[in-house]
Amino acid sequence: MHYIGQQLILRMHLEGVCLCDDICIPYYDVQVGYNGKYSPHQDLMWRQAEVVDFSEGTLECRIGEHQPDRLNSFFSQDADDGAVSKLILRGGSVLEKLTGGSLPIPDWGLSRIRKSVPAPTTERRKPDPRAVPQPVRRFDPQPKSAEPTEYPIRTFQKEYTYRFHEMRIVAGAAIFKKSFTIPDFYRTIDLELRVENEFLEGGYEYIKPYLENRIGKHKLTVSAVIRTQGDQIVSTEATATVVDEITPELIGGFKYWQIRRKLRSAETDEDLVTVDDLFDDAKDSGLKPTDEEFVEDLLAVKKPKHADTVRYLSKLDLYDLMRLRMMKKPFAFLFLVSGEKGCFLILETLNSKEASYIWRLNAPESELRANRDLLQREYTWVEKEISIISAENRKPYRKDSHENFEWIRHEYEKPDGFELWKQRLHQVLDGDGE
Repeated sequence: MHYIGQQLILRMHLEGVCLCDDICIPYYDVQVGYNGKYSPHQDLMWRQAEVVDFSEGTLECRIGEHQPDRLNSFFSQDADDGAVSKLILRGGSVLEKLTGGSLPIPDWGLSRIRKSVPAPTTERRKPDPRAVPQPVRRFDPQPKSAEPTEYPIRTFQKEYTYRFHEMRIVAGAAIFKKSFTIPDFYRTIDLELRVENEFLEGGYEYIKPYLENRIGKHKLTVSAVIRTQGDQIVSTEATATVVDEITPELIGGFKYWQIRRKLRSAETDEDLVTVDDLFDDAKDSGLKPTDEEFVEDLLAVKKPKHADTVRYLSKLDLYDLMRLRMMKKPFAFLFLVSGEKGCFLILETLNSKEASYIWRLNAPESELRANRDLLQREYTWVEKEISIISAENRKPYRKDSHENFEWIRHEYEKPDGFELWKQRLHQVLDGDGE
């Protein structure tokens, strides 16, 4: 039986097309393209063809080059292929190939072939008793079922170039999309090339700009091995050196990069924000730090003037009662700390020479935990006080008397300046200075 991709050499003459010495398709059963009429200008010609489809008694071929010197081209064809009822010849310039040319064509037994293929007629002729019967191939009206073809597995190696934003990060891999056309079958399939990396997580889409910045490459190359069988994709394998460079150490640096980026883009207002506000567009990355982790990460990045005081206040902060607040310019933290005389909100700058500002709240820790509305009112009061400082400057604010307000100067010139600041802090928290 015929199979897709089979190469045939066809003998074409005025009466029809021969597949082998005793299989001939009459001209009225031959179609050129989808609508073309079979009408060659030569008495005899040879054509090379490739089988495109063979089903339901119809053989579709793509026409190739003529072969005028192939005299014995048909003896290897299987004589059981006589179930063909129509030969559709199609391909590039088929009509021109069939109707053009002026090669000198020898007889090659054409007279015998013409006798074997009767021309269509409406009259019923009586058989001549003197004529010698000629063997004629009979066409079976019921086509034989085609046996499945076992195609070999073919391997193709390809390299594709992508930009970072074209990479999709999922759990355990980076995904790249590409279309691949299977040779000889002219079928295009959309592929998803998967480059494995166990350190990647599904929420890492946001860190792609960071990865591009750290790796220092705007494009990456993916090497793919594609295996096909017939018109099907059997398997794909993909590798990319840039994806291999994504390590836990590289991913861990994202938080520092994010902090620097947010600090550089800080607005000029003094609105209080949380860690969630700074990492709002990375909330699904799994890399958003806790309040305490954020303080440590920021101290590692900036190495600021008030590193010791900020770290100390961070250890005292009631993170579980109120989220850490920050003021972006000048960058400062607002800590909630508990003392013997109640709770306090402490504003501490990160790198400026400003003093520590302390407001005592009108409720102890237990009452604030039991009444979150009270905590919100106290926080709103301090927030307004900070806005006054921003509007009037800090020195005028310190000169005026404010209820429940204290401030502590930093002793930079003294070797034990931090210890002096800490002693004064606990005097305020525990009421020793009253």
